[in-house]
Amino acid sequence: MKVLGLMSGTSADGIDAVLVSFSGPVAAPRWHIHRSTSSPYPAALRNRLLAIGQGEPLRAEELLDLGEAVTETQARAARTCDPAGEAELVGCHGQTIWHRPPGEGRRGASWQLLHGPLLAHLLGRPVVFDFRSADLALGGQGAPLVPAADAALLGAIGGWRALLNLGGIANLTLLPPACGPDRRKPVLGWDCGPANTLLDLAVGRFSDGSLHFDAGGACWLPANSATTLQTSVRTTIDRRAISAVMGACLRRERCPADSSRSQRGIRR
Repeated sequence: MKVLGLMSGTSADGIDAVLVSFSGPVAAPRWHIHRSTSSPYPAALRNRLLAIGQGEPLRAEELLDLGEAVTETQARAARTCDPAGEAELVGCHGQTIWHRPPGEGRRGASWQLLHGPLLAHLLGRPVVFDFRSADLALGGQGAPLVPAADAALLGAIGGWRALLNLGGIANLTLLPPACGPDRRKPVLGWDCGPANTLLDLAVGRFSDGSLHFDAGGACWLPANSATTLQTSVRTTIDRRAISAVMGACLRRERCPADSSRSQRGIRR
């Protein structure tokens, strides 16, 4: 079965698309990537998404228009990756604009901006969307797919296996070993802290908006590095500040703990 996947993370820099075929058992499928593309969001649309993700108020009419623009951009990204319409099914995450993990006395909730039926109409294919709501309703953290996909596609080894994804927010998957007393332990996964969300915000601020992300890590090379680019922000590492931030996070949060741009972004 050929499936087209569409993903835009909390960095809101664009849409990654992949056309892939699956066969065999669901728990350990055989898979093949036919094509993958990355389509940047138009600058004006990205700026609006970042602003609303940081808590900027928006009228209902504007929010409706924004959702339609996101959906149409997703459709264009899908056609770029799958111009012949080979996919039998499309999976689309949409654009997260707000995420609230469950806390004491309050259930979790999450909002991904997407008009799913409109996307299905534009592409002429069934679309699976709204991946987070059911997990949150059952008391989960609202990120149920990554650990399951890691387990199915990468599988177990002789010992515990940890998989770290540095997206807009960093998330960690722990896979139990293939043998031994822990082999029947459940697969675990949770968000473990900010990643590219804060890095992208910092790059934009310290480059006066001329850069949107740190390509190859060039912006943050130490000031005494001979390879520091002229466009780079010359830096020194403040290890005391890093230790203080990490200590505060460890004292405040227990794993698993899901995160979002609203928690790990600019405070207005």
